[in-house]
Amino acid sequence: MFDTRKTGAMIKEARIAQNMTQMGLADEMQVSFQAVSNWERGNSLPDIAKIGQLCQVLHISVEELLGVSDTAKALQKVMQKEEGESDESIEMKDICKVIPLVPPQKAKELVDDNIMEENGVCIAELIAVAPFLDSEYLEKLIEKADVRSLSEIVGLAPHMDDEALERLVLKADVKDLEGCIALAPFLNDEALDKLIENQIQSGQFCSTPELYPFLSDQCLKKLSSYFVEKNDLAALRELMPFC
Repeated sequence: MFDTRKTGAMIKEARIAQNMTQMGLADEMQVSFQAVSNWERGNSLPDIAKIGQLCQVLHISVEELLGVSDTAKALQKVMQKEEGESDESIEMKDICKVIPLVPPQKAKELVDDNIMEENGVCIAELIAVAPFLDSEYLEKLIEKADVRSLSEIVGLAPHMDDEALERLVLKADVKDLEGCIALAPFLNDEALDKLIENQIQSGQFCSTPELYPFLSDQCLKKLSSYFVEKNDLAALRELMPFC
């Protein structure tokens, strides 16, 4: 990932070396003075479409600007593709490195191109790019993913709406109680109740007090009956304060 402060410091040093003011650099780059100021303070990064031009204006290389060789190489691959110098799809690991610099539409194009080539969606990679994709597109990607456990998708929860998250968790392994606990703050009562009911039906549910504050009264009653039938008095005692 980019170190925005180091990149900002490099922009400032290179600008001064060229005897340019922030306003002068802004004019050359056709951006606002505030944009250059934010770059140099590390508050934001130049758009990928501006990287090549910025390096030319400041007489530095992409590697010098970014200060991270693998990230710089990934960015160069994207720039070459953008300029028509390469028709190869960009690997998702490289997309994850450069996506903070990529406009949302370009990010979508890169991910689409990668998925068409790779024919698969990795949950770990989706978590990395999720903050930079719109929720509707992210949901479509997730539908193509092979979700094996609830724990896998915890990192996606903050970026999904309630309905999409519910559909996703109900596809996963209902025995994953740790995943249930981690997802509980993001799920509505109905979705969480369904998860617990599925676990009850599987006969695999065990006492999990961390979940009880998030469950509806109806679900708590079902759990109470479940523990009574199993003659699990210890679990019943843990449940009682929440009923």
